Amino acid sequence: MIRHWNPDAAPAPAARYSQCATAHGPGKLVAIAGQVGVRPDGTLEDGIDAQCRRALLNVTTILRANDLEPRDLLKISVFLVDRGHLAAYRRARDEILGDACQPPSTLVIVSSLAVAEWLVEVEALAFRED
Repeated sequence: MIRHWNPDAAPAPAARYSQCATAHGPGKLVAIAGQVGVRPDGTLEDGIDAQCRRALLNVTTILRANDLEPRDLLKISVFLVDRGHLAAYRRARDEILGDACQPPSTLVIVSSLAVAEWLVEVEALAFRED
């Protein structure tokens, strides 16, 4: 079981996420490599909104391939190439992951990603108790 929570002695989260997640019991841990705004056919989505949405859809596709759901996310790390893209990421996160999924997350603004046209990258850990 995953418990997303905010310890009383810790500062409140700066956005819609939890300060920590605890996974208990035997189960399946899945590490998802950084996902970008590339469609399954290898083409790149156009613009930050579409790239954020696609990166998160790619994460959920990999979750489902492992018989997991967004509620099984243990941790998300997000890399954006522009601070101005934060609102686009949050809109996509809310649309794709929904209100029930608030895993701990780290968001980093970077100067670039591995391919210059990539605007966002999302990596994740997920856990499902047996």
